[in-house]
Amino acid sequence: MVFVQNSRAQKAAINFLKAMLLPIIVYLLFFISSQGTFGTWATIKNNAVNMIPSILIAWGLSFVFSAGIWDMSAAAVVTFSAIVAGNVAQTASLGLVGLIAVSIFVSLLLSLVTAAVCSLFDVSSMIITLGLMLAYEAMTTFVFGGSGVYMMGDMVLLGQSPYCFIVIGVSLLLFIGLWKYTTVSHHIRALGSNKEISEGIGISFKKVQLKAFMLEGLFLGIAAVIYLSNIGSVSSVLDMSSMSMNFDAMIAMFIGMSLTRYCSLPVGIIIGSFTMKMLSTGLMSIGLKANMQGIFTGVFLIAILAYSTNQGKIFDAREARKRKKIVNARLLTEARVDQMQV
Repeated sequence: MVFVQNSRAQKAAINFLKAMLLPIIVYLLFFISSQGTFGTWATIKNNAVNMIPSILIAWGLSFVFSAGIWDMSAAAVVTFSAIVAGNVAQTASLGLVGLIAVSIFVSLLLSLVTAAVCSLFDVSSMIITLGLMLAYEAMTTFVFGGSGVYMMGDMVLLGQSPYCFIVIGVSLLLFIGLWKYTTVSHHIRALGSNKEISEGIGISFKKVQLKAFMLEGLFLGIAAVIYLSNIGSVSSVLDMSSMSMNFDAMIAMFIGMSLTRYCSLPVGIIIGSFTMKMLSTGLMSIGLKANMQGIFTGVFLIAILAYSTNQGKIFDAREARKRKKIVNARLLTEARVDQMQV
């Protein structure tokens, strides 16, 4: 029994090390390229704090994406929720608890609108949510006069260390509970795997879609609080300005999904988000211009998408090569035995 437990622990440790290879490679690449100026403890800690909103958005996106739904409006929801919650909390003197409550409420409300529009129109979710992203961004330009929000003092406490890590820890437990132990999460994954069969056994796509968006809205609301608390201010956005934040979270989600062979999805997303933050700061540390940073990040996204999409085929090809080697070795051994007998 002890041997089995040790074996499992060793396997888990090896798999975790495999999952950590990507950020380690990115770190070493930029550490060498910058001649040691990149990757100081202060930089790593700063990246760890700044990546928390991206992690929370990615956890939210996981619910809808796993059901086969694309949501391009998530970052716009975060921005709008942060502006509304910050202004309402300050005007009404609601304090930190009020800020969290209003942020989650606004995010849930917008997620409900997104789910309703997706259910109403038989159009690709990517196209619908792109349109909603533009609408939500436009809304940030006229709520509270389009001035955004500025906060300071105890109201931004959750964006600072160690409180932000406590929030992400509690959110991690919440995500694990919802992802592993709820019926809706099983229905989400079933629909994502095979929509026709799932609907054939009585799973309603529209009902699950609504629940998936509401679960996403919960994490987007928490992300809005941390996002506002991190920088102390959020400005209105327009012309797809929120897309970069959305892409950062999506890339972290795709990396997390590609690492599920070695670790759990939430841990994989954390590794993915940390990798993206290191990539961003690493490109700046070697003096790369903004347009070149965008190109490099785009190429990185394509590579991750290509790998995650074809991961099953790659694994099957590896297994086939292993089986072929075993068969060839067996045939060679049998041939040698036959020769010896002759």
